Amino acid sequence: MLNDVFATLRAKRALERGKGDPGNPNVLARCSVADSETARAAVKAAAEAFPQWAAAPARTRVFALGRAVRRRLKAHRSEIISAPPRRRPWSPG
Repeated sequence: MLNDVFATLRAKRALERGKGDPGNPNVLARCSVADSETARAAVKAAAEAFPQWAAAPARTRVFALGRAVRRRLKAHRSEIISAPPRRRPWSPG
């Protein structure tokens, strides 16, 4: 589904209006659910970390993000490898 930007946007808009298709097996987004106390704590932690993060050189931030992505990919390696291939809409067959 994400290969078709317009279909994805249509589905997202439908979900936002409460008209999503519950039978649709495609996951369009995921988000964390938190109570207000947890959300406030997260915002506070982000605000406290921002000055140090903003002061770091871009190269440092890029490498930090890359390491975080690498850790997540390694943690989910078996799931990624076992995911069935999807046919590309533009590929033959």
